Amino acid sequence: MSNLGNLELVRGNERHLAEALNDPASYRDGCFSRVVLHRGKTFKFTLCPATSALYQRLLRLDRPVRGLPVVYKQLPQVARFENAADSGNLLAYEVERLYDITDSRCHRKAARLRDELFAAVAREAYGEYPETDLELALRLARTLPALAETFTYLAHFISETGYVLDDIAARNVMVNARGELCLADPVAHHFREPQPTPPAGGLKLNWDFA
Repeated sequence: MSNLGNLELVRGNERHLAEALNDPASYRDGCFSRVVLHRGKTFKFTLCPATSALYQRLLRLDRPVRGLPVVYKQLPQVARFENAADSGNLLAYEVERLYDITDSRCHRKAARLRDELFAAVAREAYGEYPETDLELALRLARTLPALAETFTYLAHFISETGYVLDDIAARNVMVNARGELCLADPVAHHFREPQPTPPAGGLKLNWDFA
């Protein structure tokens, strides 16, 4: 689902945000989400239960996780989409603004890291089974030191929730305002009831996240 069409605010009556929500100049659609730039802030409306579960955990941390979006708060607003085939409610969060990686000098380090990540997953099958994605996340944490914190945290998340990795592609690998690589949508829900996936022998993490 890459185009959500017209969205309606069904909770919260902020008229200015409702207008930006459907202004093509103000938003960018992803899979099951819409990112809205409005009055100098970035709002993400998401239908994905995996994204909401991750954001709720990130909100409780004492510090951001390197390589993952900074989530500032959950908003009271809820948006709804409806079309001939489907419908649903999107929860809203205020998040850090992310940018596409360009050829500019300030993005060179992130671009090299992005290319290393793409090469590492090029022949991997992922995004369907949490046990496979758990192993991949742990392997990426070991082989890509610059993303060790990112994938260690995601391995922890996958193990506890049973969600899976989202597509590691250009649309999802971006940079923040400091030029640091960030996974915009790191996890996904694969349309089956997620099951926690504790690995044999326990999960050895490099950091003790709350």
